[in-house]
Amino acid sequence: MQAPSVQAAAEDVAKRINDRDPTLPPAALEKTDNTIVTTNTNKTPQANYDVAVFKNNNYRNWEWSAGYGQHGGDRYIPVELQRNFSKNAAISYEHHFGGNSSGWEVKYTRKTDKLFIIF
Repeated sequence: MQAPSVQAAAEDVAKRINDRDPTLPPAALEKTDNTIVTTNTNKTPQANYDVAVFKNNNYRNWEWSAGYGQHGGDRYIPVELQRNFSKNAAISYEHHFGGNSSGWEVKYTRKTDKLFIIF
C-alpha cells in the first residue's frame, strides 16, 4: 500500500484491521486482547515494512490465590491453584486448611458475556 507518510500508513492499517478488511492477512485480523499498529523505526532485513502490527494476549496461564473462609463456626484458609487453558476456560483446585475438617474443591471455569437467564 502507498501512503503520504508512515504515520498515515499506520493509521490506515489500524482502520482496515478495525473494519475487518478481508484483503489483510488472517494473522492481522486474528482476535486478541490488544492490537498495536505502529511505525517500524527499527527496520531490519527481515522486517522491511514501515508499519508493524503487534497482537497481544494478556491472559496468564497460571493463577494462585489465598484467603479466609468461614462456614458456621468453622474457620479455614482456602488456597487455590488455577490453570488457564485460554482466555475463556480454566480448571482450578482449592484446598481448605484448618478448621474442624479440611476440604477441597475442583472447578472448571468458563467465562461468558451473559449470566444465563438472571441478567
